[in-house]
Amino acid sequence: MCDIYQLSRAILMYFRLRSPEDLQNYAECEGGIANRLCSLAHECSSLEELYEKLSTKRYTDAKLRRALLFCLSEVERELLCSFPEYTTLLAADAKGRELLSAQRKSGGIKVVTKPADEPAESAQTKASRRLDAIFTLAKMQPNASGEYLRRGAYIE
Repeated sequence: MCDIYQLSRAILMYFRLRSPEDLQNYAECEGGIANRLCSLAHECSSLEELYEKLSTKRYTDAKLRRALLFCLSEVERELLCSFPEYTTLLAADAKGRELLSAQRKSGGIKVVTKPADEPAESAQTKASRRLDAIFTLAKMQPNASGEYLRRGAYIE
């Protein structure tokens, strides 16, 4: 189980040490959201309080939470607007293997079935690694960074 509140102090520290200009290119941070995140981080003592004070009529809570996560993981707008370089297979059964085989023949998006096949220097891979580092710390029993990225797909 993952709980972002496990990282409350680290998140506040991140935004306290950043300037709004540092966050301008990250996804969902337009229209003053970067300013709000940085200034409110100095006023708040918990993540719950930050979420509460961030809330506005103009932006949904979901948008603000996405902005916070995109900043933490350094996901830039261009990455979200670009076509994915690949997708990672998590699991497949017999039917799934048939579909994968057909997909490979048709030449659609690349399907990565083992971590070694990920393009090492792609922006998508770098974002996945940063998100994994955050996720593994937010677990009730934190894992080493990369724990989930080192696992191959579960094939039945």
